[in-house]
Amino acid sequence: MSLHFLSLVLYNILITRKTTMIKKAKSLILFVFITTNVLFGQKISNIDFDSIKSQIQDSTSTFYYPVLIKKFLDLDTTITDKEFCFIYYGNVYFDKYNPYGKGKNEDEFMELYKQEKFQEAIPIGQSTLTDNPVNLRILYKMLVCYHKLGDKVTAKKYANLYFGLLNEIYKSGDGNSIETAYVVVKVNDEYQILNDLGLESKGQALLNGPTDRLTIDTKSQKKVKGKKKITELYFNVTKPFGHMSKQFKKEK
Repeated sequence: MSLHFLSLVLYNILITRKTTMIKKAKSLILFVFITTNVLFGQKISNIDFDSIKSQIQDSTSTFYYPVLIKKFLDLDTTITDKEFCFIYYGNVYFDKYNPYGKGKNEDEFMELYKQEKFQEAIPIGQSTLTDNPVNLRILYKMLVCYHKLGDKVTAKKYANLYFGLLNEIYKSGDGNSIETAYVVVKVNDEYQILNDLGLESKGQALLNGPTDRLTIDTKSQKKVKGKKKITELYFNVTKPFGHMSKQFKKEK
């Protein structure tokens, strides 16, 4: 039995039972992830997290995270592909990283957005992004807000940020298997990929890896000449899952 498989079994125990076994399961999960990190290091697919961590925390590096974040929040259109890579995957080392939670004022923004109160939603969205700018869901909706208000220039700047980050996920794999899964830092980013590809999910399963396998609805999927319809997509969620194990440790 692999370490990752054991961690997934224990995770299922956590979410289905409210007994004294929960504390023991938490400790075991923590042990599994610590051991896994030691054995396998921090390279996931073609993403070298060790190198990213080293450079974004080095104040003399051109990829020092505070500098990159400032450029991002300034809607800088000169951000390079490599900088987008460091911004997206470096976010796992950011103090506001919360892969399963929502950003500051995110619910308020979403409510205004749903009511099509775009002018009122914008400053709330900006507040959310200032707290942690790596939020694909909000970035996309901010570009929609500006587009709806007729500000195509600013909408284009947000589109540049959104698709700049999205493209880094596409570069991390092809999504066709556990081994070549897209590497994401937030589970919600899986659905941003689906949205971009024009796909809908009809099921989700957490597999050995840990990897999310999304079963794709083929009935609503447009047929592309010469290509088969997509039935499944795989997403590596090692970083979000690892963050969860750290949270368990804090609760002890």
